[in-house]
Amino acid sequence: VMRLCCRCSRVTAVTGMVAAVVAALGTAQGASFRDKGKTLADTLAGQTHTLRAVVIEMRGSGGHMASYGMEVKEIDGASAQVYAILTCDYEADFQVGNEILIRGEAIRPEDTVTSLADLYRMISDGYMLGFESYGEGDSLYLGESEGLSIRMTQWRRSLAATMEVLFGREASGLPAALLLGERDGMPDTVRRDFSRAGVAHMLAISGMHMCLLLGGLDTLLRKLRVRKRVRA
Repeated sequence: VMRLCCRCSRVTAVTGMVAAVVAALGTAQGASFRDKGKTLADTLAGQTHTLRAVVIEMRGSGGHMASYGMEVKEIDGASAQVYAILTCDYEADFQVGNEILIRGEAIRPEDTVTSLADLYRMISDGYMLGFESYGEGDSLYLGESEGLSIRMTQWRRSLAATMEVLFGREASGLPAALLLGERDGMPDTVRRDFSRAGVAHMLAISGMHMCLLLGGLDTLLRKLRVRKRVRA
């Protein structure tokens, strides 16, 4: 028994150390990414640039405007790796997976939102740059991208659409935000209530959500008497 306890303690200690190192590296990488993104935004802001990018999500539309999330591949012909929010001052019809060449004005993240909460949400989603296009003639469709992130986005939207069909738009809005990160269908009243309660961060996919999801899955597999190694 003593040997077993000592062995478990060593395994736990090593696992904890590895987890701490991974967490520290992840935090450092995130901070570095944010610093680089802010520097890039400050450098490009207020100037006209040409971007080659892939549309990764539809963020909103209405009237004669549309907003998209983009994964930028090139800026003025130079290789780049940054996520940007594209705002079109016209009725654009881009789809997730479209690779486009677009010309417009670069904008700092804080200049693209109307509240501090929206800014935090934008940055937490990985967007470090705003980009505004003023005319349809400034964009050129290049083809389709088949990257993993595009496939995952399409899959998430498909699941969210299925939930909406089954439960209705209002009832499916909150579960879709918590489980899939799809917040477009969430009622404004629910979004406002979360913000007023100071828990708007719960609407983003987090470690807590993943633990709950995997914990539930583990419980189900236990009930089905699945072996420990297979469960892991």
